[in-house]
Amino acid sequence: MKNNILSLGQFLEKGFEVQMKDKNLKIFDESGAAIASVKMTRNRMFPLDLSICQSKCFKAEISNLMNLWHL
Repeated sequence: MKNNILSLGQFLEKGFEVQMKDKNLKIFDESGAAIASVKMTRNRMFPLDLSICQSKCFKAEISNLMNLWHL
């Protein structure tokens, strides 16, 4: 087998929402933000390539912004 199998039931148990409509699978996190959208293939699979995902985190505080304005 070339692919890992993701359990939709496990997603649901962890608080995610799974939506299947018009040959698309969408997964939403607890806050309702979409975290994945996958089209169905001819063999009725939903291949999700996790290697393309990159996480980025930015943090700003008001004190940091105030310091920038005083430069």
